[in-house]
Amino acid sequence: MEFPYQKEKSKLFGEIYRPIGEFEIETKLGWIPILAYIDSGADITLLPMSFIRALEIKVEEENIKDIGGVGGGKVPVIIKEVNMKIC
Repeated sequence: MEFPYQKEKSKLFGEIYRPIGEFEIETKLGWIPILAYIDSGADITLLPMSFIRALEIKVEEENIKDIGGVGGGKVPVIIKEVNMKIC
């Protein structure tokens, strides 16, 4: 599968190219299109909390976990399965 790359500026590397893709996520309102970066080596997909609120996805307290970041810090995340399609 191939995806287009978007040129962006990086303070560290100057111009860089990031792979982006079009997806749809199933919500109570139907399928919602989103444009997102693609990380083929990622274990999970991360969505901003504002997106979760906008989709009215119910968050259970027991689903809030901490994951480790590249710099060694911890980031709170909500573990939730959603239906997604690659467009």
